[in-house]
Amino acid sequence: VLNALRGAGVGMALTVGQYEVLTPAGIVRRLIRMGRPGLACSLCSYLGLEPEICAAARCARAAAVLNAASGKDYSEADTAEVVAALLAEEDGRNSFDDAGGANKTRGPAPGLYATVALAAHRSGRTGVAQKLLNMEQDQESRVKGLLAIEDWSRAAKVASNAQ
Repeated sequence: VLNALRGAGVGMALTVGQYEVLTPAGIVRRLIRMGRPGLACSLCSYLGLEPEICAAARCARAAAVLNAASGKDYSEADTAEVVAALLAEEDGRNSFDDAGGANKTRGPAPGLYATVALAAHRSGRTGVAQKLLNMEQDQESRVKGLLAIEDWSRAAKVASNAQ
């Protein structure tokens, strides 16, 4: 881990003592702020960090992909599909059912799609934002996202259906 952080692309040379004080979760947060969400995701997966931290790293990576695609001629549907695949990606740890098989029912953390949808909306990709909000499973996050992008009628419909 220390060697990966020390690399020329990252430039975060740490001693073992500094690493222990910062904690792996703190390192992941710093990598996200430094614009290195891919490395943050890899570190989460390698170290088996808490799902919330891994979800934040995947969210940052998806937002980075979204920003990179903003100037290109990718369709809204293609961009939303790529971003959704990044968000749905397992964080390196499989949960197992009673028979010992992998249990794939665990999805992204609540609000993950809505968070990236707001980033898409801010970058002018409203079609991507709407598609990602359609994929959001948490009704409260979906309503908040729809309100943030000023889609009042859909927000009211989702809120009324959730009751």
